[in-house]
Amino acid sequence: MTVTGYDYEGVYDAAEHGSAATASVTDGTTIEYSVDGGKSWSETVPTIKDVGTIEVQVRATNKNYVTATNSYTLKVTPKAVTVTADNKSKTYGDEDPELTATVDGTLNDDKVVYTLSREEGSEP
Repeated sequence: MTVTGYDYEGVYDAAEHGSAATASVTDGTTIEYSVDGGKSWSETVPTIKDVGTIEVQVRATNKNYVTATNSYTLKVTPKAVTVTADNKSKTYGDEDPELTATVDGTLNDDKVVYTLSREEGSEP
């Protein structure tokens, strides 16, 4: 008997991603997963949502066959976002205007932390 796990790699999209393993013998076979180096096992298919990598160990057990093992990886990479400073102007001698920007590319309620500044004495 063999068990096959399926890698997943994608860009962050705020959704859960996982892939169930398959065994070459299905009748009477139990497939279990471990994400802690084999210390604990569960029949629940592991998922990943946030940026990072999860190494998944998988095993298929069946009383009629030798236990099969394998491993696969779930990986989410960062999503690109764009921070664009808004154009500002001022009249000589006036106070500097508040520096602002727009953020494009975030999902749901995700926030991007950024800082705006200008060189002292330069035009805004």
